[in-house]
Amino acid sequence: MSMNYEAKNLSYRLGDSYLFRRINFKLSPGECLHIQGHNGAGKSTLLKILAGLAIAQKGTITWQQNNIHAKPEQYYAAMSYLGHKDGIKRALTPYENIMNCTTNENRCSVAELHALLTTFQLVPLMHRFCYQLSAGQKRKVALASLILQKKPLWILDEPFTTLDLQSSHCFKQIMDQHLHQGGIIVLASHRVEEEANYQHINLSADVNSVC
Repeated sequence: MSMNYEAKNLSYRLGDSYLFRRINFKLSPGECLHIQGHNGAGKSTLLKILAGLAIAQKGTITWQQNNIHAKPEQYYAAMSYLGHKDGIKRALTPYENIMNCTTNENRCSVAELHALLTTFQLVPLMHRFCYQLSAGQKRKVALASLILQKKPLWILDEPFTTLDLQSSHCFKQIMDQHLHQGGIIVLASHRVEEEANYQHINLSADVNSVC
């Protein structure tokens, strides 16, 4: 079964102007698409469209040769999205949030969970409520939840936001490992990555008026 991820001629406009248009890419296992652009260029909107949370006026997105809107259950079973909001429940602990994101099919082992919590320095915080955590700590909980879902496609909107340098470095290594294991990543980030397996789209150069 092919795990190719492809977008053809994606266009989105607000009023009389395109936010972006004619976005094309094709990703295979082990590849990452890095979306760049100034604030307001449409990076978050594009990621939401790719995640199936918004609809482009034109263009198609396919996963395993199937339109993501024709077979949404298949797509959502393979895709994890992390936006600007962490998507965690503030009234739950980090442990409860992480366990809520796993299923019988992707249940992590105790060793996997402990290793990741140690990496993100979350072990001492596991039984605090998330509303008591800092923004960076909440981001780590969200990232841990995403990683332990074990889905092949990650769509990430500024994943390094609020992370300290050590945690940023650790997550970059986890991203590299995910790609090495055949995963696919689409991310918007102000960090400039020049890895050989990265494709790039700069939305700042793609804004045009409607003809």
